[in-house]
Amino acid sequence: SRTEALILNKGYPSSFILDMIKDKEVPITITTDCHDKTYLSFGMEEAKEMLRAKGFKEYMLLGDNGFYPTSL
Repeated sequence: SRTEALILNKGYPSSFILDMIKDKEVPITITTDCHDKTYLSFGMEEAKEMLRAKGFKEYMLLGDNGFYPTSL
């Protein structure tokens, strides 16, 4: 189920990894491993909230001309 999928993926990436990414100012993306377009955006808002809670201000999106920053 969708809820089970979200529960299974909580903790990845770990809080420790997110802290390292933030400290080193590494650009971050948000993606899904969805195999059903119905659920393509499932969990995206939770992922954004997790990044905001860690102090991230933006994430990277892929467009026609490469990656570009987008505000959280």
